[in-house]
Amino acid sequence: TEKFGTFTVFGIGVLSGRLKVAEEDSTLWTEDLDRFENRLLSNMGAIGVTHTALLPSGSLLKTAVLSSYSFQRDNKRYLEQNLEFTQRDLNEYTQWPITAMTSLKHSFSPRLTVKTGAHVSATYHDYRSLDYDYIDNRQETRAEAVGRTFRAEAYAQAKWPAATIFTVH
Repeated sequence: TEKFGTFTVFGIGVLSGRLKVAEEDSTLWTEDLDRFENRLLSNMGAIGVTHTALLPSGSLLKTAVLSSYSFQRDNKRYLEQNLEFTQRDLNEYTQWPITAMTSLKHSFSPRLTVKTGAHVSATYHDYRSLDYDYIDNRQETRAEAVGRTFRAEAYAQAKWPAATIFTVH
């Protein structure tokens, strides 16, 4: 809008999955691979909004808020002689970051421009990995982690042509 500036909203999403089924008829088993079920999954999405406005002072204000989500899975199950499945490998990872940033650029004169800004982000993650120990015939936890990270940054930048042949930043 002319009064409030320009807004942009965007998003994208992707779903991907693959399933390799185990052969349930034991008379058709020719190798161990016939008895494995493998589930692969990758779901991702992102959404955001940006805002740009030219302020009455001549300053340029830019702001963006973004978020994304991803979930990945690579799980394997094994079909036992009794035709029941046991989990062999399990790898699942979820990540969900959210970011907000803003900057203000102002020209004090044709020779001096200053830009300041800030960036804040937070990320949630959940990772779980189980592996099957074929020697001891048991499931082992390789990794299990759930957590959050947070980061905040601010900056200021000045551009000043010190002479006609070079500029100081």
